[in-house]
Amino acid sequence: LVALGGPPAVAKMRPIISTDIIYDTYSLLSDTVATAAEKAKLQQVIADVKKQLPLNDARKFVDEQMKHVPPEAWKMWSEAQIQMVQLKALASDVATQAYEPLNAAAISVINAFEKELPAYEGLIPKSVGNLALFVVFMGAVLYVLLKVALFVLRITLAIFCFTCCCGCCRRGGKKQTKETKKTKTAAKAKAATTEKDKAATKAAAKKVK
Repeated sequence: LVALGGPPAVAKMRPIISTDIIYDTYSLLSDTVATAAEKAKLQQVIADVKKQLPLNDARKFVDEQMKHVPPEAWKMWSEAQIQMVQLKALASDVATQAYEPLNAAAISVINAFEKELPAYEGLIPKSVGNLALFVVFMGAVLYVLLKVALFVLRITLAIFCFTCCCGCCRRGGKKQTKETKKTKTAAKAKAATTEKDKAATKAAAKKVK
């Protein structure tokens, strides 16, 4: 049956990390804030504060001041708003045009990766954002692993230097101490012999006199 059915399908790997984590985190934070605001009755508090503030008087004052604005200023304001909308549309078009080739290049890179390592197919979702996030994530992981490896290497070298180098230094110090003691003893013996010879010479000289 296996032979007739062909080779078993290789299960795709689940992505380690994807841009869904950003959207899910945003949704989680939004829901948390909304729930907290609902429990704290924030809308009711804001409504009560608005009732206490003289907003109607402020609006009347602003409306009175706006009447003194010349029509040319309103015309310039309208043109500025139109230009702003046009700039936003242009920026959106440029971003779309730039995103499409980048996304195509990212998909080609992911396809090449899956072709070289078929066992890891599906590890990186096929989009430029997911590829960039995966690269940043793997860079962070490699950085942490490198720091841990360097820390372990430093500890190992410190233990090695403490056990080997310090032991050799201590042994060498003991040898030097023994040699120094022998040298001092020999010097003292020689000095004592010299003093005895001098004393004997003086005694002989007195007898001769």
